[in-house]
Amino acid sequence: MSELPVELVQEIIESSARMHIRNDVRWVGQSLAVACRAIYSLVAPILLETVYIATAEKVLAFYIFAAGAPACLKHTRRFIVHDQADWPLEIWADNASFRRAFAAQITTFSGRHTVLQTLESPDFHPRTAFIVGKLPRRQSAFSSLTRLCLSNLEVIPGGVILVTLFPELTHLIILSLYRAQLSLFFAMLSSPKLQRVLVLEMYPYREGLIEELRRRQDERIYSLPYRELIPSPSSRIITVADVALRERDGVDVWNSGTCMPALFQN
Repeated sequence: MSELPVELVQEIIESSARMHIRNDVRWVGQSLAVACRAIYSLVAPILLETVYIATAEKVLAFYIFAAGAPACLKHTRRFIVHDQADWPLEIWADNASFRRAFAAQITTFSGRHTVLQTLESPDFHPRTAFIVGKLPRRQSAFSSLTRLCLSNLEVIPGGVILVTLFPELTHLIILSLYRAQLSLFFAMLSSPKLQRVLVLEMYPYREGLIEELRRRQDERIYSLPYRELIPSPSSRIITVADVALRERDGVDVWNSGTCMPALFQN
């Protein structure tokens, strides 16, 4: 390999890291990355690009790692915390400068509203977010948000002018849409830059809601069953984290589904 052009060697190493990062992250981190400093410099940005905290028990472990080696996280751009992994508000209390620096580099966030609150700072402006919980009435972090995935529309606080909360929103995914939330759903369609809405599950009567949405003849509305988008879910419940992980794995979740007006047409 030493006789190959440097650019080709770099491409081989980076391609190998990206190919294995989804299924064998231990090999990437403990074998490939430690081969030599030159290879580590190529692999580290890929290895640490996504931080995924799968359980509440991993929260403290991540905090200890971040406190002990903050420079290792300078490559992180995607921060995914599982829906069920809550996050104490005081977690960054003794390391506010790191919290601000870490939050400023995040372009994709997934997690509960309580996790989101711990990252709030003037420089925290993700472009993509996957949210579960209940957002506060004011959320300056979303001023640059273009892609948003919600567990359901209960995430949106009442009395909020949606265009002021998500002024740049172009793509929306709703995991669970309930008939009682239809008025709010239709209000979100008025967002001036919104290009596409994907609805996964509908309650209490899926076919009835599909027919109601189809009658609107809005070609921005798409439908797709959750299990078709997430064939191997991490739990029995629907989670935004699984959608975020599918996007991490290269699936274009934002442009999936069937156009609602076209459903049931021959």
